[in-house]
Amino acid sequence: MAAPSVEALASQAKKLVAALAADPDAASEHAEFLAEACARLQQNNRRLKTYIATLDAQSAHEAMHGGFLGLGCNDKKLIAVTCTRTKAQLERTAKRYAELYNAVLRDDVISETGGHYGKLLKYALAPPELFFADMIDWATEGLGCSETALIELFVTKSHAEIVAGKERWEALHDRSLVDHLDEELTEEYKHLQALIFKLLKGGRDEGNETDEEKAIEQAEKLHEECSKSFMFADFKEQVAIEIIGSNNVAQNMLLAKVYEEKYDKSLAEALTRSPKKKLVTALQGLLLPTPAFIASRLKHAMESWGTDERTLVRLIAGLDGSQMASVAQAYEQKYSTPLVHALRESVSGDFKRAACAWVTAMQDPSAGLEGTTEREMEEVGDDPVELLKMLDALLAEHGSLIGFMTKLDAETLREACKGFGTDDTRLIRVLTSRSKKHLARTSAAYWAAYDQGLEDLIEEECGGWYAYLATYLVLPETEADARLLTLAMDGLGSDKRALVEFLCARPPARVRAAKAVWEGRNDASLIDRLVGELGGDFEELALTMLKGPRLAEDADDEALDEAEAAENAATLYEALQAGRSADRARVFIEILCTHSPVHNKAIGAAFEDAYNHSLAGAIKKRFRREMADGLTALMSPQADWYAARLKAAFKGWGASNRTVCRVLGSLDKSEAMEVAAAYEKKYAKPLRCKIECSGNYRRLAIGWITNPDELEEAVEIPPMPTTEEVEAEAAEVEEVDEEVEAWDELEDEEEPEEPEEPAQERAPEEDEAPPPPAPRPPPPTVVPSVIYAPVIVQVPYTVYSGFPGYYGVAAPPPPTVYFD
Repeated sequence: MAAPSVEALASQAKKLVAALAADPDAASEHAEFLAEACARLQQNNRRLKTYIATLDAQSAHEAMHGGFLGLGCNDKKLIAVTCTRTKAQLERTAKRYAELYNAVLRDDVISETGGHYGKLLKYALAPPELFFADMIDWATEGLGCSETALIELFVTKSHAEIVAGKERWEALHDRSLVDHLDEELTEEYKHLQALIFKLLKGGRDEGNETDEEKAIEQAEKLHEECSKSFMFADFKEQVAIEIIGSNNVAQNMLLAKVYEEKYDKSLAEALTRSPKKKLVTALQGLLLPTPAFIASRLKHAMESWGTDERTLVRLIAGLDGSQMASVAQAYEQKYSTPLVHALRESVSGDFKRAACAWVTAMQDPSAGLEGTTEREMEEVGDDPVELLKMLDALLAEHGSLIGFMTKLDAETLREACKGFGTDDTRLIRVLTSRSKKHLARTSAAYWAAYDQGLEDLIEEECGGWYAYLATYLVLPETEADARLLTLAMDGLGSDKRALVEFLCARPPARVRAAKAVWEGRNDASLIDRLVGELGGDFEELALTMLKGPRLAEDADDEALDEAEAAENAATLYEALQAGRSADRARVFIEILCTHSPVHNKAIGAAFEDAYNHSLAGAIKKRFRREMADGLTALMSPQADWYAARLKAAFKGWGASNRTVCRVLGSLDKSEAMEVAAAYEKKYAKPLRCKIECSGNYRRLAIGWITNPDELEEAVEIPPMPTTEEVEAEAAEVEEVDEEVEAWDELEDEEEPEEPEEPAQERAPEEDEAPPPPAPRPPPPTVVPSVIYAPVIVQVPYTVYSGFPGYYGVAAPPPPTVYFD
C-alpha cells in the first residue's frame, strides 16, 4: 500500500495528538506511528522552509538587479521580502541567495541601499551574534565611544547572547573584546565599565525568583548612598553596581517597589544622586523589563529635537519575532500609542516603510518552533512522550508553513496580474503546482487582501478556454462539481455526458458532498431536477447513483468475491437476452450500481471468460449512448475511464474543449497525474503529447497533468531537451495510431433493438464559447496578509513538461531544493 500523502499524514497525526492530549501515557501504544510521522513531517517542513527561502532569495535578487540593464533597486520589493521576515528566516534566505547567485545577500543590500534605511536592512540581515558584533563596532568606531549604544546593547541582551556576540566580534577582529572596551571606556566611565564587565562575565542573575527580605536589605543600602549630601559625601557607585547589576529583573522590580513604598521616592530618581549620568542610565535600565526599557529608549529617540534615527536603527534592527511583539506591546501600554503610528509620524521615505514593516509584520514561516522541530530524531529516540511533544510542534510548524505559502502564492498571483498585461508563466506555474485544497486557501487569502477571489482574477486577466480551465482548477472539488451540474442542466436539454462523469465516475462521498452544495445553492432538490431533465433508463440510473447503496462509505473497499462476480456475470448475460430493454436496464442498474468498480471489473472479466466477448461491447450494442456511457464508467477504474474520455475528446478535427476542461478541471492535482500515467500505460503515448489545444490554454493543461505538487513531493528538474530531441518526439507523435476505444465507437454503433424515449435537445456544442459562470459562494473570512510576492527570476533554465516548444515554466537555476 502506498504511503499516505504528507497532508493525509498530518491529518491523521492531528487526530492522534488530540486523542492523546488527555492521556499521554497511551502514547507508547502508538510509538511506531509517532516516529514515522515525526520523521516525514520534519523532512517535509525542512524542504518547505528551504523552498520559501528560495522564493525570497529570488525576489531579493530581482528587486536589486531586475531594473533596466540591471540598474536601480526596487526598494518597496526589497523591503517587503526582508523587513517582513524574522532573522531565522532571513538566515535561510541568505544561504539560498549565496547558493543561487554566488553572492552575499547582505553585501548586495549594502551596495544597493544607503542612509539609515540601508543601515536598518544591513543590521536586520545580521544574525543575532553578528548584530552584537556590529553594534560594538558602531559604538566604538571613529573618535570617542558611544556609551549609550553600549548600554542599550548590554542591558538588553542575555548572558548567552553576550557570549555568542563576544565570540563573533573576537573572531572578526582577532583581539579581546575586554581589552577593546577597556581602551574605549576612559577613566571617566570606569564605573560604567565595571557594570558592563560584570554583565559580560555573567554576573547578573537570569532567573525569576524573588526575595522580599533581601529586597528590604538592599533598599536600605541603596538609600544610605542615595540620601548622602552632595556637599559632604561621595556616592559609592560600586554599591549600586553590585546590587542592581547582580539581581535578576524580577528582584530589581521588587527592589524598586520596596524602595518607593519605604522612602516615598522612586529608586530610579534616587539613583540620580550619582553624578555618573551614563551609569545611572544603565542602572535605571536594569530596573525595568527589557521590552519596557527599549520602549522608553524608542520614545526618547522620537521625542528629541529631530528624530534620532541612529538610535531607532540600533534599537529595532536587533529585535526579532516575539521580542518585537513584546516591545510594541510595552510601548503601547506605556504611551497609549501604537509603536508603528509613532514611527510613521517621526520618520519618512524608505526608512519609514522599512521600519514600519519591521515592527509590524515580523513573520517566521516556522512560527518560532525550530528549537523543537529541528532536533535530530536520534536525539529524540523512541521515548513516546518526547515523540508526542515533537509531533505536536511539527504539526504547528507545518500549519504555519502552509499558511505562509498560501499568502506567498496570493501575492505572487497579484504580482503576476497587476499592471499592464499578465505574466502568464508565473500564473500558470502557481496554478499547476498546487493542489485544489491549497488553491482554495490561496483564493481565500487573495479575497481577504484584495476583495476578490481567484475566480474573479482569472476572469479579468484570462480569456477563452484558458480562463475556463483555470477557473475550474481554482474551484474546490465540490464547487467544481456543483458548477458542472448547473451547466449540464442549464438551458434546453441536458449534457448527459457531463452527468455521467459526475454520477458514475466520482467517488460516492464526493457525489454526496456536491449534491448538498448544489441543493444549498439552488434551494431545490437535485433529484427533482434530474427527474425533470431526464427520462427512461438513464433517469433510473442517475437516481440510483444519487441515492443507491453504492454510496456507502466503504463501497470501494469491499472484499472482492469472485464467485459472486461470476454469478453476477451470468445474471447480466441472461438479462441481455431479455426482450424488453426496461428489464435489461433494471438488472444492470441493480448489479453495477450497487458494487464498486473493482467488483464490476471482476464481473467484466468473468463475463468475457464465460461468453467469449466483452461485457462493455455487449452494453454498447444493447443500450443507448448515455446509458452505455454510465454503465461502462461503473466498470472502469477512475483514472482509466478519464484517460479514455480525454482520448475521445481529442479525436478528429479539433478538441472537445468543454470535455477537456471539465475532466481536467474536476480532478485534483494528484488525480490528474494518475490519469496522465493511466493514459500513457493504456495507449503507450504521454498524454501531454496528445493535448490538442494551443497557447496558454495548452500550457495550463499540460502543466496540470505533469507538474507535481511542490508542497507535497520532491521534484527533480530534468535537463532541457535539445532541438533534435524535440523534433524527434514531435515526429513520433504524428505517427501515433488512432486506437479505437469504446468511447470512440459509440457513434458508429447501431441503435438498441427497442428504442427508448426520444432524445432530448443537446447541450451546447463543444466548440462554443464557455458559458457564463455559475453564481459564486460568498467570500470567506480570512485575516489579511501583508507579505509581498516573491518573483520567479527569468533564467535560462526550464522545467520540461511536454513539448518544450510550447510549454516551459521558469525555475531557479540549480541547485534547487523542492519537497515531499
